[in-house]
Amino acid sequence: MNTHGFGTNILVLDGKNWDRWNALMKSLFGAQDCLDVVLNDYEELVENPTNE
Repeated sequence: MNTHGFGTNILVLDGKNWDRWNALMKSLFGAQDCLDVVLNDYEELVENPTNE
């Protein structure tokens, strides 16, 4: 039994439940203190990226 944090049954986005899924993801990432990274901090990939 999981007594800490979030359970393993996370709602799957199925195209019909966007509002509920969106709220759940914001809650999940907000609780993990990484919502800002998820929403704002990423680098665009260059065309044809390599392992350089």
